[in-house]
Amino acid sequence: MEEFPDTFWPSGSEETGAFASVDMWFALSFVMGLAVLMVFSWRRLFNEREFDINETSDRLLSILPPGTLRGTMILMRAYLIYILVVGTAYTVLSFGGAYVLRVAQKLKIGEESGLSFLSSNMAFDDPAWPLAVSLAFVGLADTIPRLNVIERHIRRLAHRSIGIPPLIRSLTRTVLQIRLQQDGGAHNPRAAEHGAFLQALAALGIEGHRDEFVERLDRIAILSDEVLGDQAVWPSAELHSRFGLAIRPVKQDIEALFSDIDGLLLLLRDAQLQDGTPQNPAKLAHLRRQCHLSMQRAEMIDRDLSMLIAIFAENEPNLPDDVKPLLGRFVDRIYEQRNAGGRVLDRLLLILMLMLVLVWAATFAATLWGLNPVVGPLGNSGTATYLTLLMLTIYAPSALIGLSYQQARLDRRQWRPVFDAKGKMQFPPPVSQYGATFLCGYLPVFVLLLVFYAIFFLMLSNDFGTAKSQFLLFLPVYLVYAVMGGLQSVFSAFAQGEIRKSAPESIALAAPVVHAALVVVILTALFEAYSPLLANRAHGGSVTYWFLIFQASAVAFLVTYLSRSATPEPAPLERTASRGQMP
Repeated sequence: MEEFPDTFWPSGSEETGAFASVDMWFALSFVMGLAVLMVFSWRRLFNEREFDINETSDRLLSILPPGTLRGTMILMRAYLIYILVVGTAYTVLSFGGAYVLRVAQKLKIGEESGLSFLSSNMAFDDPAWPLAVSLAFVGLADTIPRLNVIERHIRRLAHRSIGIPPLIRSLTRTVLQIRLQQDGGAHNPRAAEHGAFLQALAALGIEGHRDEFVERLDRIAILSDEVLGDQAVWPSAELHSRFGLAIRPVKQDIEALFSDIDGLLLLLRDAQLQDGTPQNPAKLAHLRRQCHLSMQRAEMIDRDLSMLIAIFAENEPNLPDDVKPLLGRFVDRIYEQRNAGGRVLDRLLLILMLMLVLVWAATFAATLWGLNPVVGPLGNSGTATYLTLLMLTIYAPSALIGLSYQQARLDRRQWRPVFDAKGKMQFPPPVSQYGATFLCGYLPVFVLLLVFYAIFFLMLSNDFGTAKSQFLLFLPVYLVYAVMGGLQSVFSAFAQGEIRKSAPESIALAAPVVHAALVVVILTALFEAYSPLLANRAHGGSVTYWFLIFQASAVAFLVTYLSRSATPEPAPLERTASRGQMP
């Protein structure tokens, strides 16, 4: 392999700190490689499932690709998260090729990762390098164990950030809780068999869950006729065609279920009680077993049908005017829950974006007025961008990871609340649970900070040796910043998992304040320890310290406060007298 250069990129001038110059063909190759990566990322993210499923209760989730479970605009949020992470890795590999190869050599991962092939055929600043890196991402992602594990975790995080699959399961539970009434304008094609089957179950001596079983059969008959029947007005024919892969097995199971029920009725007539004595006790026992099996199948089909309705409602934004009131009640409840969560998430993202704009504007104004020292050759706008990206690197991934981790544990029934239903703290508190949440936020933020500051110092010095010394000098700072990221994961998970459910209102108000106070204490201690060094380097002056402390604590407060409603939960169900009855 050729010798590594002493500088990051050829500079436009000989002055120290001058920005590197990039060849036009290299830039064009980088853009082309990024385009290839974006297409690959979309297909990878929404065609390949990366979440745990139960093959019995989540059968439809095992059939449908993730890209069909939410609307297009919602999917774009997950795509943005995924492409930002993958694109950052691609950018580092493209522009830091020589140093990436050096690290790969020291870690002895060249053969495993395919980097040895790239390095043996081209120089790191060859215009073909970015395109080669992009193609390596696409072709080698599944064959590199370490890269594959990381990519799968990123994909799972992107899925959970938009509620896949927790929101679909939550909407399914909402549909399952709705009970039917016969005055909702819906036609029950099995109404004639309703009374006969109740009598048959009574004759078999089946008492437990008998009424629930018959009601579930009526529910399946009505909803399947309204949604999957030939005269269904909702969803659209286009949606029926699009989800044919999931509709066909559900319809087949429904037909098989009612065929078995009809067969049970016929067999029961042959083994009916006469003069109080069963003609064939063995046959009656067999029929009881068949009924219990049918109960289990009906429960599974009811869940599949409810999930199918939830998925239809997610993908069909408009409800026709001529839809039956009973089905309309179902879909309205789904829309209500989904839109409530969507409004909260939209509001959260909007406020976060505005907050970053304000951070940038405040930093720019401070540097312009001399209150905040300019960082190297970055200038006023560069300094503002640097501090804004720093806030984004610390808080955005950690909050998202905390929310996703809490959501994943809750979805598996593994999340243990700190407060019980009466608002009293449980002992012992779930320390290990929040310790794992802290690590889930700390480690990714620490890695991102390493990448962020490596690029930052390389841009400032344009010399590998100088950048390396500065990078290592500030290593304790990255560790402390990563602690702030871990705390954000903990407080976001706490806010989402406790505040809106069982914690007292005083805790709801105190949690963001406590988090902001912890940030103030941590940063104050850090800057006091580093003040002699920082005064001559990237930060300088007590005004700067307090300015950054104020920014970080304000962001921590707002993100924690907004985390309490980041994802939707089933709303309380009320009783109605016409379209449907809620339990």
